[in-house]
Amino acid sequence: MARNAEKLRRYEAKYGSRSARLNGLEAVLNFYVLQTIPPFRGNENGPSPYEFIVSYSTSYVSVYLPGQTQLAPEPMLGSVFELGLRRYNLTKGWGQSGLVSQFLKPAYWTAGLAISPERTGFFKSPFESGSRYGVFGSYGDIKVAWVGLNDSKNSEILLTRQFQFIPWVF
Repeated sequence: MARNAEKLRRYEAKYGSRSARLNGLEAVLNFYVLQTIPPFRGNENGPSPYEFIVSYSTSYVSVYLPGQTQLAPEPMLGSVFELGLRRYNLTKGWGQSGLVSQFLKPAYWTAGLAISPERTGFFKSPFESGSRYGVFGSYGDIKVAWVGLNDSKNSEILLTRQFQFIPWVF
């Protein structure tokens, strides 16, 4: 019974109310397509800690332009395409409710490729000519992206919180 209770706790950590919300494409990929590949397949201990990320986030805010000596003078909303991995920490004590626990021991972290448009803007396509490439990562719900690694004169650091603007979409 203890082993089954632990397995259920791990499923709750990955798929419960404190887990990241997936968009439709991520749900299909993670639940149906990738379940047969070893890093994403569960085992006798419960679910795999990994999820594939492919999303369009519309809520990034520009906070720092590396060419400047201060924070961005006019923070603005930006859109970023994200491609990467999410890893859930399925260890006991991580991902608990409560403000302190969410920041000190979050349920998951992410890392991957970030692509943004040439100029930061809300609902802009990241795949236009002049796209900026970079990296993103998160520790729990707080995400940071550094875009413009392919264009140092146009690089930028962006910040957001993990949430879905429109459920199942982005």
